[in-house]
Amino acid sequence: MRVLLVNRFFGNYHVPTGRMLGDLSAELIRKGHQITVLTSFCASADKAIEGLQLDHVKIKILWDGGRWGRSASWVLFWTQAMVQIPLMKWDCCIVLTDPPFVVVAAYFAKILYDKRKIYWWPMDLYPEALVADKLIPKGGTVERILRFVNNVGIKALDGVISFGARQEERLRTYTGWKDDPSFSLVVSPWDNRPLGCCTSRAENKAIKRFGWQDKTVVLYAGNLGRAHSYKEIIEAARILQEKGEKKWVFAFFCRGAKRAALKKEGETLSNVLVCDYMQPVETVDMLHAADIHLITMSESWKGIVVPSKLYGVLKTSAPVLFIGPEDSETAEEIKALDAGISLVNNCGGRAVADALRKLAKRRVFAKNLESSGPRKIAEFIMAR
Repeated sequence: MRVLLVNRFFGNYHVPTGRMLGDLSAELIRKGHQITVLTSFCASADKAIEGLQLDHVKIKILWDGGRWGRSASWVLFWTQAMVQIPLMKWDCCIVLTDPPFVVVAAYFAKILYDKRKIYWWPMDLYPEALVADKLIPKGGTVERILRFVNNVGIKALDGVISFGARQEERLRTYTGWKDDPSFSLVVSPWDNRPLGCCTSRAENKAIKRFGWQDKTVVLYAGNLGRAHSYKEIIEAARILQEKGEKKWVFAFFCRGAKRAALKKEGETLSNVLVCDYMQPVETVDMLHAADIHLITMSESWKGIVVPSKLYGVLKTSAPVLFIGPEDSETAEEIKALDAGISLVNNCGGRAVADALRKLAKRRVFAKNLESSGPRKIAEFIMAR
């Protein structure tokens, strides 16, 4: 079967959507399918996804404006994809959400050839994200128009892949949703990166590089976008510094919309470090340098995004502090695995500091969870 995959990122080590799409490609190739990817950013051959050589995949690169900004990139990619998806030769197509609203291409593809199968794998939900970020009003004209666009696409779909029950609940509010159990598949995010074993602190390159030998490292590694919060963490860092607890260091290796604000606020604190992403070869040491991992999600984003970084940090022996909705998939997973502590949004710096003190005395068993997501998705799209 000829399978077309559509997303701005493919195989990129630092971008979860690209990594997971690469993993799915590897699974589909193992099952004997031909893969074509419509993308703008593709991993080079020396950074190929584990188990996938990129010369086994046909890559079609769409120009998205380079450094013109994300909005311009979305518009350029979307415009080209709307034309190319219906006209390209494929039997099955999986559309992700970078950029959003590409799902409407399903409608035009079905007009040209109704027997082709089309699936939507929304990593993030739009226009819900725009409402959560207060860029557009809920129930306003813009939101209604954008929901109509999604509805047009959903009606033409053969199936939807969701990252959790909360996300599926939001998707079920669309009138185009098909009330058929076989229409939807729920899978958790995953992280198949080979993160290796924990080295001793004396051998850990990240610890030596940053002088963390005698520090308790609280690590935030990943995107710090509009869906994430950091205020309580900065408050906790300030409280610990004022109390003279000098062993703590709060290390942020991040990119995203809130990174600049975080960096500015952290400049006044000697125990806060804000850096760009490290190179892939350095990531293993960085993650294993952590004594505590941080994950955050704002309350209004529940079901709109599902943080994927949990599944990477679970491979280390450091516990997790999650700050976000108590009934989110992330909080429930941490509780089920006894992997750390969850706090609600706006809990305050004192609550965060107390939780960190408790977690600093703990170690958890590293969990190399079975990554069944690619197999489940492959079986789902082939079964219909």
